[in-house]
Amino acid sequence: RNRRYETANGFAADVQRYLADEPVQACPPSVTYKFRKFVRRNKAAVAVTGLVLCFLVLMGSGVGWAVRDRGAREAEASRQQGERQAKVAGQVGSIFAEIDRLEREQKWAEALSAARRAEATVAGGEADAETTERVRARLNDLEFIDRLEQIRMQRATSVEGKFDNADREYARVFREYGVDVEELAVETSIDRLKVRPVLAIPLAAALDAWVDDRRVVLTVDVAGRKRLVAVARGIDPEPLRDRLRSTWGRPVSEVQDDLRRLTESIDVRALHPETVAILTGTLGRVNQSDSALRILREAQYVYPGDFWLNHNLAYLLSVQKDHEGAIRFNTAAVSIRPNSSAAHNNLGLNLHNQKRLDEAIRHYRKAIEIDPKYALAHNNLGNALIDQKKWDDGFASFRKALDIDPKYGSAIQDLVTALRARGRPDEAIDVYRKAAEADPKNFPIHHNLGAALFEQGKLDEAIASFRKASELAPTANSAAVVYFAIGAALHRKQRMPEAIAAYHRVIELDPNNLAAPAYINLGSILRDWGKLDEAVAAYRKAIEINHPNATASAHMHIGEILSLQNKLDEAIAMYRKAIAIQANSPRSHNALAWILATRPEVNLRDPKEAVALAKRAVELKPEGHYWNTLGAAQYRAGDWKAAIAALDKSM
Repeated sequence: RNRRYETANGFAADVQRYLADEPVQACPPSVTYKFRKFVRRNKAAVAVTGLVLCFLVLMGSGVGWAVRDRGAREAEASRQQGERQAKVAGQVGSIFAEIDRLEREQKWAEALSAARRAEATVAGGEADAETTERVRARLNDLEFIDRLEQIRMQRATSVEGKFDNADREYARVFREYGVDVEELAVETSIDRLKVRPVLAIPLAAALDAWVDDRRVVLTVDVAGRKRLVAVARGIDPEPLRDRLRSTWGRPVSEVQDDLRRLTESIDVRALHPETVAILTGTLGRVNQSDSALRILREAQYVYPGDFWLNHNLAYLLSVQKDHEGAIRFNTAAVSIRPNSSAAHNNLGLNLHNQKRLDEAIRHYRKAIEIDPKYALAHNNLGNALIDQKKWDDGFASFRKALDIDPKYGSAIQDLVTALRARGRPDEAIDVYRKAAEADPKNFPIHHNLGAALFEQGKLDEAIASFRKASELAPTANSAAVVYFAIGAALHRKQRMPEAIAAYHRVIELDPNNLAAPAYINLGSILRDWGKLDEAVAAYRKAIEINHPNATASAHMHIGEILSLQNKLDEAIAMYRKAIAIQANSPRSHNALAWILATRPEVNLRDPKEAVALAKRAVELKPEGHYWNTLGAAQYRAGDWKAAIAALDKSM
């Protein structure tokens, strides 16, 4: 009874609730019952909500699957990457073993090729950072050695004095490697270069070559050479090589006997090729080239595949004018290093010396094909083409060399020489001007420009160039040479006081070598100025110095002044002294002949000796006025027919 509706209205309300899908009071409402009623009341909203929930559930399960799949894939990728890295590391390790062997055998070109293979192996990005860094470091070392080797080869390509100055290149390459041997303390340079002991021999060899280059090009740089030798000795303390380096810079007289005993006692077959190179180079410095040649021949027989032994042997044979022998061993050097531009250039030079121009040109062109930036090969090619009279092609090669290196002195001079030979002096001067613009502190360029302008009669410009050169002159002797030229230009301009001052400056700067010629020119200026006594005094100063090339000239000039002063006996004595000192002076022979044939005192004439002297002058220099003197002497001797012939020849 207590579960019944209390009133009919209560029952009616419950029926309405049922019809409205609301919970009724006829029974206790459970959660499920309430939810079912809610759903029936809100079918559309519940349907949308259900779809959303379904989507969220599906998405959640998909994300979970994706996360799980990505993790699996990352794990697989990591495993595969590890396998690839291990494979690459194994390949690099194998190449490194090959490089180590080649380095021990001192086969640097082959070791560099192997290092580049290692670089290609890691280039795909599948190597680990440690392996990549190992490859980079090893490649950096071997490229450093290769660059030094290339400089060493290219600086050693000339037999006849046109050395390519490699001093700046050596300094730059060491500096870029991180060892500025010109600035760092010697001990610091040694420590940095000794990190890999296997590199000691080629590094020391490069330093040795650098020392030699500075000895040839920078003769005053004694301290710089000593520094390089100290570094070489520090990184390569092998006893025999160290002993040889210790002799460098010492007087020849101190080391000649020691080196002679050494060469007599050593067994060449037991020496390392680089030791042979240092030994023979040292022997060459102390004028024992025959011993050096013998040792090189023996060593080349033991190590026929060593590039430097073949190269050095070819060089010494070239110096001794054995060009066929030089061609033979440079051919061997090319076969050892067929991709060496310097080796082809060397062989081209030897063939060029033998006038085998077509073959020489082929090797020069091969050198350029291997290294298009090889200025020296372009210059040598230019010289060969000029020798074939292919002027335009030769000019183009010289200009290509200068495009590559605007400061290349040999190319500048060779181009100028060729242009002047073709009668194009203005172009030659333009070459010097451009070179001076490219290298404004180059002493030889300004000096040579002045000389070219002087020859063209452009005296003011010449004097300006000479004065610029005098400011840049590296030594007192070179400055004296320039002031000598300034004096000549001022003399020609008739600026006598300035010319005299210039020659006095020459005497002050170089009292040993140029003072006597300067006094000769001073005397000529004073004579032209009408100051004959002062001129004679200047000539006598030249005689006092007793310079071999000036003494005869001074006697002759004094004789000419005495002739002008009608002091003929004294003049004759001076001419005879001049001839005694310099038997091949046509001017002295001619002057003495003229006096003996034409002097006013008939009884003091000697036509017979005059004819002999005049004939000798004509033999030495068949110029018009010498023929005129001969005609006069023959006339005085009564040989009318010969006199007429000589005078006709004179005219």
